[in-house]
Amino acid sequence: MLRYTNIPNDPDIGHGSSGRGDCPQSPDTREGPLRATAPTHGPSFLGRWYYYSLVAFLVCFGGIGCFSLGGCTKPKELPEVIVRASTAGELATFRTELSRQFAAEQLSPLDTALQELQLDAMNRNVPTAEAREQDMLTAVHGKTVRQTLVLGWQARRHRLLREIAFMTGQVEHNLTLQQQSSAAGTPESVLTHLHNAQDILARLQRDLTATEHRLTEWGAKLVLPAPAQSKG
Repeated sequence: MLRYTNIPNDPDIGHGSSGRGDCPQSPDTREGPLRATAPTHGPSFLGRWYYYSLVAFLVCFGGIGCFSLGGCTKPKELPEVIVRASTAGELATFRTELSRQFAAEQLSPLDTALQELQLDAMNRNVPTAEAREQDMLTAVHGKTVRQTLVLGWQARRHRLLREIAFMTGQVEHNLTLQQQSSAAGTPESVLTHLHNAQDILARLQRDLTATEHRLTEWGAKLVLPAPAQSKG
């Protein structure tokens, strides 16, 4: 706020030609004209000092607090996210939440892992689709996405090894038939079965190589599958 003070009249400053004050001065002007001056102390000065001090405090410590909280609330990377799968509904909700945060190509390996775990349950003679799904849910609930990936892709690797062994037998069988019938002419059906088996075997071997590469990237050990249990 501005404060007004009086400036004393200079007796040498006149109002007439003589240089002296010939005219009588009114009581209001005897003390001199009013001049605006800024106070150096008082409530306004203290108020501004308090205001700017408070702003500086909030900027300094508020910035530090935001930096600290930002570090604590930083979203997790996908491999470190905890899987919620106590029920099929909870897993579906969890998967939908992930799709809002991560691209489809990032989530594709997780979907493959969940499918492979159900196929593994089928290989272990878990009887129904509902039971196989529950087996998968129990296996992954509470684990990280990385642990789930390793678990599911290990199951995939074991399945591929079983199928490769089976198709290798099919190729060898058809090669034997081809050799046995070569003198009289190998039937077309034998050649067709042989070529199909060879193509499937090559694809399975490519899939196995890719699967083992992924497992290695995730830091998993390439363990051999457990021996199949005899049925009955």
